[in-house]
Amino acid sequence: SLAGARLDGLYRIGVDEVSYRKGHRYLTVVADHARDGAVVWAKAGRDADTLNAFYDELGEERCAALEAVSLDMGGAYKKATDAKASEARQCVDPFHVVKLANEAIDKTRRWAWNMHRDVGLAKAKWVKRTRWALLKDPDSLKDSQLALLHELRRNRSVLYRCWQLKEGLRDLYRLADPSDAPRHLDWWLAWACRSRIPAFVTLSKTVRANRDRILAAVELGLSNSK
Repeated sequence: SLAGARLDGLYRIGVDEVSYRKGHRYLTVVADHARDGAVVWAKAGRDADTLNAFYDELGEERCAALEAVSLDMGGAYKKATDAKASEARQCVDPFHVVKLANEAIDKTRRWAWNMHRDVGLAKAKWVKRTRWALLKDPDSLKDSQLALLHELRRNRSVLYRCWQLKEGLRDLYRLADPSDAPRHLDWWLAWACRSRIPAFVTLSKTVRANRDRILAAVELGLSNSK
């Protein structure tokens, strides 16, 4: 443990898992948002019992002082936080939200690639090459990747609609006024739900189930990447 006196005065913390060895070995890491994400505690494992060990070490009085906890959308950390720090606001870390959108794009892209390949269309390899154009931050795209996006748009490709949906969700974290977040997220949920793109319809259900925790992260400006 890296705890000691660093567990004093915590009120906004971030909880995340970190892979530290091949073979899917993980650490649960707790960081202090008030100290620029400084790590205050770590332990091998990533289940509810692992995080419970942190809360037990923190103690009831310091747990009660926690204002907010940023975490992923998995059930393990939520379960521990519900049980040990029930008064703290839970905030879904933005990275995990955008990661799910990228996974939805990748799933749809693989479907499109397999469909083209199975019927022997020459475009199969071209579809495969679109991966980074679809996933990267638009500001980081190369000219060739921008050209791919423009071609997807001209062809009214389902992959371009996927890209639009992903960027629409990322826009939640780029709003000039965080008070616009509830309206923006509800707009996105309606769009994704009626998109008829299976991966994004599924994603919309996950996002809706975590709506309040996602909006809490925007309101408080919490991100585990900061």
